[in-house]
Amino acid sequence: EEEEEEEEEEEEEEESGEEEEESEEEESYAERHGSTAKQYEAVIDFVGEESGDLSFKAGEILYIHHEREDGWLEAENEQGQIGMVPITYLRVYNPYKDAVSDEDEDEDMDATTPRLNSNLLRLAFIRSKNLWDNIKKSVKETSVTDVLNKMGAVPAGFRESTLGKLKLQDQYTLKNHLAPKLSSSCVAYRDLFYEPSQNKIRPLPVKIQRVVSVLQCKQIPSVGTGVKITSRHVRVCLFDGSKVLSNIHTIRITNVDKDQKTWNFNVKVHTLPSCVLSSNSSTRKSDASKIIKLISGILFELCVCYTRENSNQSGEFGCGWVHLRLFDQQGQPIPNRSYDEQVNGGTPYEKGVLVDPSIGRKDSTSLLRSMMASNKQPRLIIRLTAPTKEQKELMELVPLLIISSTSYITYLSFYRQFLADALLRDTTDIQSSELLHSPTLSLFPVVAEQPDLMDILRMGWAERLRNAKRSDKKDNDTLKVLFRKTFMELIYPIHSSAMLKPIIHGSSEREEVRKEISSLATFIKDKKEGVAALLSPVFTNKPFDMSEVAFQVVGPHCQVNR
Repeated sequence: EEEEEEEEEEEEEEESGEEEEESEEEESYAERHGSTAKQYEAVIDFVGEESGDLSFKAGEILYIHHEREDGWLEAENEQGQIGMVPITYLRVYNPYKDAVSDEDEDEDMDATTPRLNSNLLRLAFIRSKNLWDNIKKSVKETSVTDVLNKMGAVPAGFRESTLGKLKLQDQYTLKNHLAPKLSSSCVAYRDLFYEPSQNKIRPLPVKIQRVVSVLQCKQIPSVGTGVKITSRHVRVCLFDGSKVLSNIHTIRITNVDKDQKTWNFNVKVHTLPSCVLSSNSSTRKSDASKIIKLISGILFELCVCYTRENSNQSGEFGCGWVHLRLFDQQGQPIPNRSYDEQVNGGTPYEKGVLVDPSIGRKDSTSLLRSMMASNKQPRLIIRLTAPTKEQKELMELVPLLIISSTSYITYLSFYRQFLADALLRDTTDIQSSELLHSPTLSLFPVVAEQPDLMDILRMGWAERLRNAKRSDKKDNDTLKVLFRKTFMELIYPIHSSAMLKPIIHGSSEREEVRKEISSLATFIKDKKEGVAALLSPVFTNKPFDMSEVAFQVVGPHCQVNR
């Protein structure tokens, strides 16, 4: 019995010694990190990719020594190894998570990790490095334009159209810029004001008003064999040197010469009015040598749509660009005259690139040869004029940052007046956001992007004016009623027709299909009523959509793009 008691005492002493050693190790570990050391728990596995990274497994506890602003932490694991770890793989360690509910744990996590939530977007790159690899791969993908450049089928200065790609974005459409924009408080409009005493829209103050005419493009290089040109056009927008500030307007050429190097335009149709640069935002500094303007000029990009004959691949080239500045170095508007500008190669963000380096002047040592070579460079002829009194009155009604044809300015002004009447004059609650029943307000911005429909509207409106009384032509309210009636009886049935296919710019096949709408316009004129055309068995309509007749007061285009 005495021997058994001695053995039990020895075992107890050994166990107490082991516990003391473990406590000493724990104390030394805690002392090494300090009582205020942050503990994080690994959410998923991480394998270090560079020297200095600390690998860990899910569920492992890490002590944080130092936090960096880029989302990486200097951490130490339980084995004493120190290295860098990404914060997006961790969460704050809760030693009492087994004793609390899931809701308490979530609340504790939200309270202790606001930094994780605030930096989520910035640290997403660290958490998913494969995403960045995919982005780099997509950027480096070879386009059809790059292939044709390497083959020598197009001049070296041709690029994929910059404005052609932006045109596909809703931000740069005429529909977006026609919509009234909300103020910062979102309880009023910042660009649409109504003057009750005069019963019309209050014009916004502007510094300059100009009408820009595109006359001719000369010495445009032609493409090689195997590439079929389906369309030639010029895309125009307001440009400050770094970003596009207005809608992107497209001007189609009327004809080309025999050698396909000179583009001609219909000046009467393709004349661009621009009512730009409000006086309160034109100059940010009073010093004339440091004038910084919101709008520095107009960007013209010469473009062609093409199709490869062997593969039927299609695309759009940018054949060069011209940036016409509206102000000189002293901040004064440039004079009204014709401008013969050299076309630059590359994209609008590239400088010093020639459209066709083979006719460049750098290799010429003779002054005469240099002058002759300069005449062979692509040129764009533009003319600036002051608007007429009638044009000026109409331009005061449209938004500031907008580019369109002078033949459309009347219809754009009518649309803005309809907006002012519906949203400001006739409404019982100016802050109401209910849908408005107005097919004209809903469909006109869509129709304004389709030149063939606008041509039908232009001819129909001209016929209505010829038959109108002289007294009616002087009454603005009567003209608005007449225009709304013309739009509903002529354009609404055509837009509702199943024969009207979506417009595809540069597609000759689609253009041929859309030419059939002229027969619809003739059919409607013969019926003399749009309703009769809609009810005719010959007329096939698309399924009804509520967006055809309902206008959204607070729609997707009411916010200002910053």
